[in-house]
Amino acid sequence: VQDWATSVLTDADKPGSMRDSVAASDATGFLLIAAEDEPHEVEAAAFIASAAPDRVTTWTVPGASHTSGLRTTRNEWTTRVIGFLGDHLLATPPTGET
Repeated sequence: VQDWATSVLTDADKPGSMRDSVAASDATGFLLIAAEDEPHEVEAAAFIASAAPDRVTTWTVPGASHTSGLRTTRNEWTTRVIGFLGDHLLATPPTGET
């Protein structure tokens, strides 16, 4: 429905799949957070990660339902997410790149 409404209301292209986007982004790192209590999320994260396993980190939050990872494991969530962002956004680019 979302894609249909977008096509009717805008000239925007239909978005690609997350897996295709991960595969197409040459050097970008990704953190996928899946809820353990939502088996389809865990399966989807594994499928997306298979597009670039060297660049995708997947964390399955124990005992979490959809979107409750932060509430379920606040300290670990903060450590993992802030750590990932620090490693990937603050990393020094390789010599010759900016």
